[in-house]
Amino acid sequence: MPILASRLTSGARFFHDREGICPHFGDKILRDHGNDSAVGHSGAMSYDIPGAAAPIAQSQSGAVSRQQLLRAGIASKLINARLKRGRWQQLHWGVYAVFTGPVPRETELWAVLLRAGPGAALSHLTAAELHGLVDFPGESIHVMVPSTRRVTMHGVVVRTSARIAEATHPVANHPGQLSRRPSST
Repeated sequence: MPILASRLTSGARFFHDREGICPHFGDKILRDHGNDSAVGHSGAMSYDIPGAAAPIAQSQSGAVSRQQLLRAGIASKLINARLKRGRWQQLHWGVYAVFTGPVPRETELWAVLLRAGPGAALSHLTAAELHGLVDFPGESIHVMVPSTRRVTMHGVVVRTSARIAEATHPVANHPGQLSRRPSST
């Protein structure tokens, strides 16, 4: 599935979300300043995310970690408000889908990688699925993490390896390419 370029609005000096929260002025409500339009994906998916974090969401099929959002300048209060109002969905601890509705498989795979942390890679049946070696996705997502880490996720088979760094594809940066989690996360 190709990742399409975002349709960001231009000309707006500061982002004001639909709730009127302006990150530039902290948590001050500024309802009279208008809104930015949502970032789109494949015509059917609309990401509800401020401009600074939009490229991250686009490149990860709408899955973003809390750390990524905070580093992009999104206030914790704004993150919590969007989750509380149902505009974003929590997929795993500290990992969100920045849209409503059904979660596509590719977004699920990114969410697992983000939750699994640096050095993680999709593996086993999930890797076979991504390479077209099996006809249907497995019930569980399989992920490999460095042996120094302990991660648990509901519905995910987590395995550890001391050799994962040597075994992971060196240039892959997308679940469709049997990826490790991107270094920018």
